[in-house]
Amino acid sequence: MNEVISKVNEFDPYAKSISISLLLNNESKLSNHEKRMIHDKEIRETKSDFFKNGIIEYYKNNFEDFPLISSTLSSESLMKNEFNLDDYLIENELELFFPYMENFDNYEENYTITFEDGNEESIHEGYMFNPNNQEYISGIDEDYLFDNPTIAIIPIDEDYIGEMLMITDCGGNHQYLDPNQPIDQLMEFYGDLYSQNSCQQPIVIGPIYGGGGGPTNPQPPQRIRIAQNINPYTFFGDNDVLTNFLPKARITTTSWKRTLSKAHRTRIARAGTTIGINPNGELSAVTGVFYFDFDISASDLRNKRWKTLNIMFDPNWHKAKGSQQIVVWTKRRNSSTSTVNVKNEIKIDGEGNYTPTTSLSVNVTAGSGSKAIFRGNSELDRDQVLTTIVGGSEYDNSTINHNNLNLSVRRVAQKFEYFFDFYYTSL
Repeated sequence: MNEVISKVNEFDPYAKSISISLLLNNESKLSNHEKRMIHDKEIRETKSDFFKNGIIEYYKNNFEDFPLISSTLSSESLMKNEFNLDDYLIENELELFFPYMENFDNYEENYTITFEDGNEESIHEGYMFNPNNQEYISGIDEDYLFDNPTIAIIPIDEDYIGEMLMITDCGGNHQYLDPNQPIDQLMEFYGDLYSQNSCQQPIVIGPIYGGGGGPTNPQPPQRIRIAQNINPYTFFGDNDVLTNFLPKARITTTSWKRTLSKAHRTRIARAGTTIGINPNGELSAVTGVFYFDFDISASDLRNKRWKTLNIMFDPNWHKAKGSQQIVVWTKRRNSSTSTVNVKNEIKIDGEGNYTPTTSLSVNVTAGSGSKAIFRGNSELDRDQVLTTIVGGSEYDNSTINHNNLNLSVRRVAQKFEYFFDFYYTSL
């Protein structure tokens, strides 16, 4: 068992799982995360046959203990190699999940085996094994998993992405990002992402350590972190750039995920509106909806840890753009499909001043494909956000110290928490 644990730590120390296909040295039924690991880190050479040899030998010696297989096969067919156990296990697309593995020194003396049966129940059944006995367990819930070494046999989650961030732009294109890379690489990535989308106005992202300059401006513009609440009408000019990051987020409950799910698959959307001008010179509202998908492991949920995301939520947070919406889903199987519809309009007051407004609805339809459970949404009034950058913005004025600033914690549906970090560039 310790060798299996070693493989788990090699391939997925974040959510603590590994596919049976990978343990059997077969790459046909891997999770997308494992495929990226093999491709990016070239770790094929580290695999061995310990699991394959061990499970085949155990099956041959304990044939009668597997009624699902043995009901249709005879021991003679197994000995004649008419049945391939490798293929049987691989085609069922299963993986082993070790909930809260960090709580336990080993799995040698006793452990529980349970399985995902496809329902949405929060309590499962299984068997506890020790050197002298096995015991049926009927009440396996989140607390049981936290207190007892357990191995869960679950279907492979093909969309699991581990510690990566998946961004879907307003054109429907997917890109993956490692949120832990240096800031200059993140800025380069987001600069390309936001400037290449035709569904929104061209965007200039302020330089990181300076840049630009010229005959009339020998000093390059500097990117400065905002360390206080600001007046959005007096702090910066129309041509300046205010970039808004969402550095981290967390979910403060385990109830949003299935008990035997290794991670909470989270999707948030930034739904907003900007002002556009059509070929006739008329003002129009332009929608820019971006989706950000990430996983929060069971351990991080249980311990309410913050997940590093480093999302550039808005590269040019301007007071004239009107409000935005932040929307949160749980992505999971056996649920409905949810999409965001954003209604845009332009309001013009008696003096001719105009601002875009964003209203949002969430459509829920049954069917296959990418499935999600809508958790909640919150309007982001730009004036309110800029006047509550630090010191708290919710009823309890909670903050988080991030890089020596006490930034305001914000919430959606009371359980999804996040905060913003602003950077200003005077052009």
